[in-house]
Amino acid sequence: MSDVTRQAIVVYRGTSAFLQFTMEQKGSIAGQTHVFTARSTPQSPDPPALSIPAQHLDEGSDSTPGVITVTITKFQTLTLAPGHYVFSLERTDGDLEDLLALGTMTVQADVLHAL
Repeated sequence: MSDVTRQAIVVYRGTSAFLQFTMEQKGSIAGQTHVFTARSTPQSPDPPALSIPAQHLDEGSDSTPGVITVTITKFQTLTLAPGHYVFSLERTDGDLEDLLALGTMTVQADVLHAL
């Protein structure tokens, strides 16, 4: 497993969010597949609250790290109740699975989109 980045994210219900993750090490991530997953708790059963394929903003090189982005849409945040979630960003290429980032995601309520 590579070095795991730990972080806290805050998103607002009913708005979109753009998340960016920079790899810890230099090197190309071309051809890799990544997924962002959020659950109420690490032990929450499937399906997860969110499962979003990630995109490559910069595939990286021998001299630069790769940069991965995740866009959470307004519709997706509307499906989440305000509260705390756990998330992970993982490489999901068959036998080369690797945990890259994990942390907490707080979904804040907003006035316009009350439950």
